[in-house]
Amino acid sequence: MTPTAALYQFWSSFGITAYPSNRVPEDTAFPFITYEPIIANWWTDAAAASVVNVWYHTESEAVPNKKAKEISDRLQGGITVKCDDGMIFLSQDQPWTPLVDEADSSIVRRYTVITMQFITI
Repeated sequence: MTPTAALYQFWSSFGITAYPSNRVPEDTAFPFITYEPIIANWWTDAAAASVVNVWYHTESEAVPNKKAKEISDRLQGGITVKCDDGMIFLSQDQPWTPLVDEADSSIVRRYTVITMQFITI
């Protein structure tokens, strides 16, 4: 599986649809996850920061907070995702930040930064 496909599979494993941040369809239904598939450094073994967002259309803070905790629990201590020629090591670098859309307060987002490092084997 290519590194891009492996990242898609990982981020889609949380029970809601996931998209690379530059590939979100305009008619996407809430909730969903967006992530930055940083690929420029994958064959240099260098680490790169990547932004992950969890998007909900809700008046409740509890639902997006629960999903953010689920993701954090899985990333705790780092996790490896297998792919062609190696694996991607993912770790969460900062806590989730709650953000609300200024135009529509019922669009609730949780934002965090993770580190991705491609490791060849």
